[in-house]
Amino acid sequence: MRCPTGALQFERKDDGPAEPIPAENIILIEANGPLYVRGKVELTDMDGGVLHQDTRVALCRCGASKIKPFCDNTHLQINFQAEAGVTDNREETVDLKPVGPIKFVLAPNGPYRLQGNFEIRSADGRAIFRGNKTALCRCGSSQNKPFCDGTHKSIGFLAE
Repeated sequence: MRCPTGALQFERKDDGPAEPIPAENIILIEANGPLYVRGKVELTDMDGGVLHQDTRVALCRCGASKIKPFCDNTHLQINFQAEAGVTDNREETVDLKPVGPIKFVLAPNGPYRLQGNFEIRSADGRAIFRGNKTALCRCGSSQNKPFCDGTHKSIGFLAE
């Protein structure tokens, strides 16, 4: 359960409880790295088709992963640079609990469109955004990371 990417999973053979769903939907921004997501996570296409469901996942934000939308550590090879917080000092919070399902809608060649209650935290654990809808950059080139600023269009970002 400590694996940050969700790549390591387990199945109980003793009829013990399965891995619990985290109590809150948290998106942790790793400096120069991926988005670590915890909660009842669902990745969907634009038509609502479910592509992946999990309780923890590491999503690419450098735009270069070969297994998009998942992180494959390509950010290390390309020397991706992105702070662990926001660049415009946005501190939007809504009086809500970051609970329930969180949906990442994968816009073709565009951002992650988030739906559901969630909290975005910097690598030091500081809450920098709490809401129920936003768009996060997945091309790696936004000037307003982690939020999308539309740069994916001008650079010709490609992702299913």
